[in-house]
Amino acid sequence: MGTDLFSVTNPRPKAPQGYFFMLFRAPGESIKISLNKGVDPETPARVLFNDGPIEILVAHLGRSEVKIAIQAHPDLVILRNELYDVEES
Repeated sequence: MGTDLFSVTNPRPKAPQGYFFMLFRAPGESIKISLNKGVDPETPARVLFNDGPIEILVAHLGRSEVKIAIQAHPDLVILRNELYDVEES
């Protein structure tokens, strides 16, 4: 069993309050963060960081995977790499 950063007895903790995206990644897998399709690409970065920085939290560390919680501006899209190519099509 992996190291749970929230509780030794709960190997799959829920996202901390305020985190809106949770996913598991195994070695070699990745995530991509980009703008939502309706957002003007000329939007200043300060707008996307009005509420603070993007925060990435390692919620659970297992033997062959990691559970990640991500908090970011709603105008940003967070996708597993394998879905990013499908979304762009």
